[in-house]
Amino acid sequence: VLLTTILAFAVVIGQVVAGGVVWTWVRRGSTLSLMEMIGMGIVIGTLLAVLGSQFTIALTIGGIGWVLPIIAAALILAFPPDRRRWLRSVQRGAASQWVSVGVVVGLGSLALLPGFQRTPLRDGYVTGSVYHGDLVFFEAVAQFLSRSGPNDSSLLADFGIRYHWFAYGWIGSLTEVIGAEPFVVMTRAFPLLMVLGASFLAVAWAARLSSRPWTPLLAGLLVVIAGFVGAEQGVILNFDSPSTSYAAVLALGFGLA
Repeated sequence: VLLTTILAFAVVIGQVVAGGVVWTWVRRGSTLSLMEMIGMGIVIGTLLAVLGSQFTIALTIGGIGWVLPIIAAALILAFPPDRRRWLRSVQRGAASQWVSVGVVVGLGSLALLPGFQRTPLRDGYVTGSVYHGDLVFFEAVAQFLSRSGPNDSSLLADFGIRYHWFAYGWIGSLTEVIGAEPFVVMTRAFPLLMVLGASFLAVAWAARLSSRPWTPLLAGLLVVIAGFVGAEQGVILNFDSPSTSYAAVLALGFGLA
């Protein structure tokens, strides 16, 4: 378990840092906050990773394409002479904004705890009787995508997978890369990453639009926490619907872009 956790942390951090470097290069010449770099790093890093892995699967050489964002960032950094100049455009940001991010991430993580309790994991399977019934199907899609890609029709009759496969493709890829047991990435790593992504992006975007110190906090709470109000399983950032979670974070990223 410890080794799996370390590997998951290393792979995700590598993708996020690489995605942040790509975004900083795209925004070169403009000032941006570190929290925007992190939030967009989650969007770009995970998106390039899943697209890269599915591309190499289609080429029948396996899912090694998950390293695409890391390769892209390395190529960007390899070209002098202006790399140090545009990297200096990243600003730490106001302390109040970081407090807002901390509060939103903390509350968002707490909101995931009931979902963790509903999905106890043992011997590579989710146990109990209160987990969401679609969870097993989600995991099957994720594992299938990590091996065969979305165009194979073996899982669904007569056509390839068209079921919001970006989220499941990333989950399946990370599961395969770190050798995790089924459901671990789906029910633990992925929801936490989505909370981080939504929190950083909502706060960073609101900070660009308003100078009031409470506006980023309010925006983050409305995006990350409000989706759970009145929901039994959680709506936006829970594994009740990984594709909805990922779509929310991607929408924030594209909106900010």
